[in-house]
Amino acid sequence: VYIVSEDNYNEFSYSPLDYVDTTMIEAVEVPEDDEDNDYYLNSELIGFEKIIISGARFSHGITMTYDQNNDEALVYKIKAPVETYADDEAVTEILSPFNDSLAGDGTYCVRPTDEDFKKYGLSNPETVFTYVIKGKTYTLKLSKADAFSDGYYSCYMEGIPAIFRLNTETYEFLSWDITDIRNNVLFAKNIDTVETFNAKY
Repeated sequence: VYIVSEDNYNEFSYSPLDYVDTTMIEAVEVPEDDEDNDYYLNSELIGFEKIIISGARFSHGITMTYDQNNDEALVYKIKAPVETYADDEAVTEILSPFNDSLAGDGTYCVRPTDEDFKKYGLSNPETVFTYVIKGKTYTLKLSKADAFSDGYYSCYMEGIPAIFRLNTETYEFLSWDITDIRNNVLFAKNIDTVETFNAKY
């Protein structure tokens, strides 16, 4: 029988949940060939078929698309609830989990039941991000921010049998609405295509 200092072996106090891999989204691997070059720029993912942001806090979900064949400067579009352009920096932020990966700050439970989803505010998620990228769908569900007054979201990534916690300050875009995403440029079209312009006072 030996005596060992707790300071040297913190692992002895870990719970089984501390050993769970909290990765929800892996960073994309950019292909070496040019087959998917419309999806990538400077080794980062920029393209997708669709992004939908929905959930209990939205009366109408936000749907965004990417038009790689668009010859205008703005290739990100909001198709619903209104049709307009999306801000490219905002969309880049929303895509950041696929370029930097997304991992939770810990695990609430594994193999969640219906009761667990209810307990952690995910039976009717506050926010749902649905990404369709190269034909594959990724769905991330979030509870209300700070639902347990602990500074975290409860998160569930479809296909991963665990509910994770995620610091509410890690990703600002998780709480955005359409006003944070839409492009506010008044003249979205290329100015070279304007033949006449009249102004009245």
